[in-house]
Amino acid sequence: MSSLSDLDSTLDEAVRSYRVVKRIRTLKPASDVNRTVENLAQDHLDKYILVDPFNRIRLAGKTAGEILEDFLQGLGYERGSDLWFSLAHIVTERGERDDEII
Repeated sequence: MSSLSDLDSTLDEAVRSYRVVKRIRTLKPASDVNRTVENLAQDHLDKYILVDPFNRIRLAGKTAGEILEDFLQGLGYERGSDLWFSLAHIVTERGERDDEII
Protein backbone atom coordinates (compact mmCIF):
# COMPACT_ATOMS: atom_id res chain seq x y z
CA MET A 1 0.00 0.00 0.00
CA SER A 2 1.36 3.39 -0.97
CA SER A 3 1.14 6.50 1.14
CA LEU A 4 1.51 10.15 0.24
CA SER A 5 4.69 10.27 2.33
CA ASP A 6 6.27 8.06 -0.35
CA LEU A 7 5.58 10.59 -3.12
CA ASP A 8 9.04 12.20 -3.10
CA SER A 9 10.91 8.89 -3.26
CA THR A 10 8.52 7.64 -5.95
CA LEU A 11 9.12 10.73 -8.07
CA ASP A 12 12.90 10.35 -7.59
CA GLU A 13 12.73 6.72 -8.70
CA ALA A 14 10.62 7.64 -11.74
CA VAL A 15 13.05 10.43 -12.70
CA ARG A 16 16.00 8.01 -12.47
CA SER A 17 14.19 5.57 -14.73
CA TYR A 18 13.29 8.36 -17.17
CA ARG A 19 16.93 9.50 -17.33
CA VAL A 20 18.22 5.97 -17.85
CA VAL A 21 15.85 5.47 -20.79
CA LYS A 22 16.86 8.89 -22.13
CA ARG A 23 20.53 7.85 -21.94
CA ILE A 24 19.83 4.52 -23.66
CA ARG A 25 18.12 6.34 -26.53
CA THR A 26 21.08 8.67 -27.05
CA LEU A 27 23.63 5.89 -27.47
CA LYS A 28 24.84 5.90 -31.05
CA PRO A 29 26.82 3.20 -32.83
CA ALA A 30 30.46 4.18 -32.52
CA SER A 31 33.87 2.60 -32.31
CA ASP A 32 33.70 2.54 -28.50
CA VAL A 33 30.04 1.54 -28.17
CA ASN A 34 31.02 -1.80 -26.61
CA ARG A 35 32.93 -0.02 -23.85
CA THR A 36 30.11 2.45 -23.32
CA VAL A 37 27.50 -0.30 -22.97
CA GLU A 38 29.71 -2.33 -20.65
CA ASN A 39 30.30 0.69 -18.43
CA LEU A 40 26.59 1.46 -18.26
CA ALA A 41 25.77 -2.15 -17.45
CA GLN A 42 28.40 -2.35 -14.71
CA ASP A 43 27.61 1.04 -13.20
CA HIS A 44 23.86 0.49 -13.16
CA LEU A 45 23.23 -3.26 -13.01
CA ASP A 46 19.81 -2.65 -11.51
CA LYS A 47 18.78 -0.50 -14.49
CA TYR A 48 20.51 -2.02 -17.54
CA ILE A 49 20.87 -5.42 -19.13
CA LEU A 50 22.65 -6.58 -22.25
CA VAL A 51 20.11 -7.86 -24.71
CA ASP A 52 22.13 -9.38 -27.51
CA PRO A 53 25.64 -9.87 -28.93
CA PHE A 54 25.36 -6.48 -30.66
CA ASN A 55 25.25 -4.79 -27.23
CA ARG A 56 21.80 -3.35 -27.67
CA ILE A 57 20.44 -2.55 -24.24
CA ARG A 58 17.09 -1.88 -22.69
CA LEU A 59 15.74 -0.88 -19.34
CA ALA A 60 15.84 -3.74 -16.86
CA GLY A 61 13.10 -2.64 -14.54
CA LYS A 62 10.05 -0.47 -14.43
CA THR A 63 9.57 2.52 -16.67
CA ALA A 64 8.79 5.88 -15.13
CA GLY A 65 5.16 5.45 -16.15
CA GLU A 66 4.91 2.04 -14.51
CA ILE A 67 6.45 3.39 -11.30
CA LEU A 68 3.84 6.14 -11.19
CA GLU A 69 0.96 3.76 -12.01
CA ASP A 70 1.99 1.33 -9.26
CA PHE A 71 2.24 4.15 -6.73
CA LEU A 72 -1.14 5.60 -7.64
CA GLN A 73 -2.84 2.21 -7.66
CA GLY A 74 -1.50 1.73 -4.14
CA LEU A 75 -3.38 4.90 -3.22
CA GLY A 76 -6.56 3.61 -4.85
CA TYR A 77 -6.45 5.47 -8.16
CA GLU A 78 -7.37 3.75 -11.41
CA ARG A 79 -4.81 3.32 -14.18
CA GLY A 80 -4.58 6.34 -16.47
CA SER A 81 -5.90 8.76 -13.87
CA ASP A 82 -5.57 12.52 -14.30
CA LEU A 83 -3.14 12.53 -11.38
CA TRP A 84 -0.84 10.19 -13.34
CA PHE A 85 -0.59 12.78 -16.12
CA SER A 86 0.24 15.51 -13.60
CA LEU A 87 2.95 13.40 -11.98
CA ALA A 88 4.30 12.32 -15.38
CA HIS A 89 4.67 15.99 -16.30
CA ILE A 90 6.69 16.57 -13.12
CA VAL A 91 8.90 13.57 -13.91
CA THR A 92 9.50 14.79 -17.46
CA GLU A 93 10.37 18.30 -16.27
CA ARG A 94 12.81 16.99 -13.68
CA GLY A 95 14.23 14.42 -16.08
CA GLU A 96 14.98 17.06 -18.68
CA ARG A 97 16.47 19.51 -16.19
CA ASP A 98 20.01 18.20 -16.74
CA ASP A 99 21.87 15.26 -18.26
CA GLU A 100 22.63 13.49 -15.01
CA ILE A 101 21.48 9.86 -15.21
CA ILE A 102 20.86 9.23 -11.53
